[in-house]
Amino acid sequence: MSKREIILVASTIPEDIEEWSESLTPPNDAEWIAGLINNSVYLDTIRQFSGNACIGGIYDYYQPANPVYINLHLHLPWGIDVSQHPIFNFLQKLELQPAGFTGECLVKLGHYLTDEYRYLFNLSKWYYLAPGPGWSSLNFNLYDMELYVAGDYPYPVTHEDVMRNTNHIEFLAVIDEFTVQQGIVGQRMCLDRLYFSQPASYLQVRSEPPGKSFTFDGYQFTTPKMFSGTPGSEHEIVMSDTTFKQWENGSRDRVRIVEMPPSGETEVITAYYEGGEQPPQEPGPPSIISAITPQGAVLAGLSAFAIIESVMVLGGKR
Repeated sequence: MSKREIILVASTIPEDIEEWSESLTPPNDAEWIAGLINNSVYLDTIRQFSGNACIGGIYDYYQPANPVYINLHLHLPWGIDVSQHPIFNFLQKLELQPAGFTGECLVKLGHYLTDEYRYLFNLSKWYYLAPGPGWSSLNFNLYDMELYVAGDYPYPVTHEDVMRNTNHIEFLAVIDEFTVQQGIVGQRMCLDRLYFSQPASYLQVRSEPPGKSFTFDGYQFTTPKMFSGTPGSEHEIVMSDTTFKQWENGSRDRVRIVEMPPSGETEVITAYYEGGEQPPQEPGPPSIISAITPQGAVLAGLSAFAIIESVMVLGGKR
């Protein structure tokens, strides 16, 4: 497991599926719970994505007294602290049988009182997911989610407080009531690969002129190209040799080992070729040193802003 990720649901299961029990208890005593009596939760070995199974919920039958949606809860009795991993990632799909989902979905996470069936506080987000057979990879920044605090909770609560005291995650998918009134039920919501991660860092490879081929860890691309990956990870870039002159740092070696920048930051590197814009000239020695720090160092620097044209997500352990 990466140090930058907290895995909540393993993509593999015990050899004996019965070890999970009918309530589908994952490792470490976490428990998947169906939210309504006309919903059921199950271990799905057919609609799996990356391991032996995924978690699924099915709308069994229409009951007018209950809201019309699939609602799945993952309760984590020991609690987790995800304040250092504020990106929530998961795979999800809504399978029509043959119709019924509106596409409206909700995710919540926070501190849940199981004996009272309510949250003390949580973070939530509504989003749209197109129904269909394919998996969708979703990720949300917890800081962008809506904060809820129960009216009887006497203390102020921030987003960070919720992240440090999370013991419950909830997923909801709305079903069209008119459809199920006609007897069309069996809609399925499937989830897999839930984990929290740190914000990625970004690296853009440019060239002057653009359109030059290069390899990134052995895979072929064309400039400009944006990559996202784990902060601090190292990668090899090899530019095409035709008329290559130098990098922006002055190196004339086409092969370059780069390190991904700190979390949430973007670094831009540029390869210069004959016929394109030339690298900025190094300034000559100044006649007067006008910027000296108390330590005696000359201040100099260049800042750059890059427009992201495309993003390539680096493979990594999830």
